[in-house]
Amino acid sequence: MKYFSITGTARAWLSLGLVVTVLSATSCGPGPPPPEGQLAIEEVAKWYKHFRVSNRNRPPANEKQFVKYISGRLKARGNPTDVDQLLTSPRDGQRYVVRYGRPNSKRMDRNVAAHEKEGYGGKKLVAFELGYAMEVDDAELEEFLARE
Repeated sequence: MKYFSITGTARAWLSLGLVVTVLSATSCGPGPPPPEGQLAIEEVAKWYKHFRVSNRNRPPANEKQFVKYISGRLKARGNPTDVDQLLTSPRDGQRYVVRYGRPNSKRMDRNVAAHEKEGYGGKKLVAFELGYAMEVDDAELEEFLARE
């Protein structure tokens, strides 16, 4: 009777695959849900980045210019999204503080695109130009704004 034989290299790859599979199954899983409103402000940050990419790396000069840009793109896509609602935080009901007309760092990971005006529970959502957001207190927000 012949038995199946695995070479040393194949055994190493098989072992590595098994380890990765076990680690993936045990350590990765759905984490806690994002804070309410995080996805909404991340959407604003993505539009902010798209605006800059479409306008020779310049940020929108003001809200009117930003709204016109978003509305035009959404209309071209046939998407009836309410831009006023898009620019309003569902947590505090206030317009996001969008960083209009400010020269930003060339490092997009440092650029704050928008943040909540009042926030909720002593925390404000801040969104970065790369499209991610986090919940911070006032001191942390000031630190992010100062390092641009």
